[in-house]
Amino acid sequence: MKESVGIEGVLHPDYEYAAQEWQEMRDAYAGERRVKDQGETYLPKPAGHDDDDYALYLSMAYWFGALGRTIDSYVGMLTYTEPKAIVDVEGVSSRRAAALERIADQINRNADMAGTSFSSFATETIEEVATVGRHGVLMDVAGSEGEKRPVYRRYAAENIRSWRKRVVNGQETLDQVVLAETYEVEADNEFGIGSDTLERFRLLYLDEQGHYRQIVFEEFESTEKDGTKASAFRPVPDEEQPQQARKLGGDPLTFIPFYFFGSKTRSSIGEITKPIATDVKNVNFRHYRRSAAYEHGMWYTANPTVTVQVRGKKGQTQYQLGGSRVLELDKDCTAQILEFRGDGLKTLRQAQLDDEARMARLGARALEANPSGVESADALRLKEASEQASLVTLARAVEEGFNVLFSWAEEWLLPPNEIEKQGIRTTINKQWTETKLTSEQLTALFRAYIGGGMSLETYVYLLHKGEMLRPGDTPEQEIARLEARSTLDESDPADANIDDEEDDDAEDENAEDENADKNDDGAPDAVDA
Repeated sequence: MKESVGIEGVLHPDYEYAAQEWQEMRDAYAGERRVKDQGETYLPKPAGHDDDDYALYLSMAYWFGALGRTIDSYVGMLTYTEPKAIVDVEGVSSRRAAALERIADQINRNADMAGTSFSSFATETIEEVATVGRHGVLMDVAGSEGEKRPVYRRYAAENIRSWRKRVVNGQETLDQVVLAETYEVEADNEFGIGSDTLERFRLLYLDEQGHYRQIVFEEFESTEKDGTKASAFRPVPDEEQPQQARKLGGDPLTFIPFYFFGSKTRSSIGEITKPIATDVKNVNFRHYRRSAAYEHGMWYTANPTVTVQVRGKKGQTQYQLGGSRVLELDKDCTAQILEFRGDGLKTLRQAQLDDEARMARLGARALEANPSGVESADALRLKEASEQASLVTLARAVEEGFNVLFSWAEEWLLPPNEIEKQGIRTTINKQWTETKLTSEQLTALFRAYIGGGMSLETYVYLLHKGEMLRPGDTPEQEIARLEARSTLDESDPADANIDDEEDDDAEDENAEDENADKNDDGAPDAVDA
C-alpha cells in the first residue's frame, strides 16, 4: 500500500526530470553571483584542495554572461513591436463590438488586476518561455454581474507542480492541475511590522459532470498524539473557497482555463518543451570551468620565481631581492629565476575562445567579433536561419497561447458569437531583421500601384511591413486618410477647374499692368498710394 502524500508532495514525473534544467537556466541567466553561490554544483573542487584553496579557485573563475545576453536579445526582438490586445469588429453587431473593445481595453491597461499592462505581462511571459521553455497562465474573472472582466495570473514553471489529462469525445482535455502560490500576511511579531510569506496550493479540476472547479489548500498546524506539533496543507473552509465558474447566462464552465506556454506550439497538453537557449547554457558552464583552470594557472605561473641552490652549507632563510639589492652567495652556490614558458595555458585560452565563438553561433550573435571578410546577404541569411527558425517558433507559440486565452474570455463573458470569428487577438513580432524599404523598392511599389498592378490595400500593407508609415499607425488608418483626401479632391472638379482658370487670368492681368507701368528706360513709374 502506497504511503499517503499531501498535495504539497504531488509532483508530475516530467516535472522532476525538468526541474534541474530549469534551475541551471535560471542560475546561468542570473549571472556570476548566482552561479558562484552554488559553489561545487557548477565548479567541482580540484583534488587536494582544502576549503581555502577552493575559495581562491572559485574567486578566480570568470562567468562569461552569454546566456543572459542571448535571452535578453531574444526578448527584445520579440517585443520590438509592443504586444497589444487588438479588436477586429468587422461583421459583428455594434453591441458586441463595444463589449469587445471594453474587454480589450481592460486587458491592455491592467491584465492581472495588479496594475500590470498587457505589454509588460506579455514581455514577462516571453522572458520566462525564452529562459526555461515553460510558463503557465490561469484565467479568472472579476467584477459584478454585467461588469465582469478577465483576469490573468502567471505561474512560473516550478509552480506548476502536477497536471493530468484525459480524452473526451476524441479530444485531449486538461483534467487536473496543481499550482503552488505564495501570499503575504502581517508579520507575527509584537508590533506587526513587516510581512511573512506563506505558501498555498490551488487545485484546478473537472468534476464528475465535467464542470470546472477549484480547491485552495493552506497550511494548518496540528498537535500529534505524542504532543508534538506538525503542519499539513488542508482545504480552507467552504465559505472561503472560490465559487464555481459560470458563463454569461449561468452555464458552468466545462474546461480548465489554464494555458501551458512553451517554446513551440503545443502538440500535447502540459508538454514540457526544451528551452530555446539550453545549448548556449551548456557551453557557458563549460567555459566557466575552463576559466577557473586558466586563471588559477595564470596565478601560479605569471610571476617568475627566484631559486637559490646551496652547496656545502645550510642556506639562508631570508633573501632581499630587487634592482638595488645585492645577493651575496658562496662560490658553490647558484641562483636562478624560473619562468613559465609552456603551451598549456595557451591551449586553455584557445579552448575558451572556441567556446565563446560556439556560443555566438548557437544564439548570442552579439558576442561574436565582426568577420574580417565581407559576408554576402545569402551567407548571412543562411547563418541566421537556424536561430530565426527557433525564434519564429517561439513567437508563434506565445502568440497562439494569448489568442487562446482571449478566446476563453469571449466564451466566458459574452453571448455566443453570431459568426465563427474571434474578436480579440494579439500578434508577437516575428520580423527582427532590417525591414525598411530601399528607395528602389519604394519606387517599384509606387509604380505597380499607380499602374493598376497592385491594390491600395496591398500597397499600404507593404508600406507598413517596410516601416514606411508613421510609428503607431495601422494600414487601415492610412487607407482611411488616403480615401478621405481622395474624396475631398474629387468633391467638385468643375469648381476646381474654374478656380484654376481664374488664378491664371489674374496672373496675366498682373503681368500686363506691370509692363504698362514701366518707363522707357525700364524703371517702374511711381504709383499713387
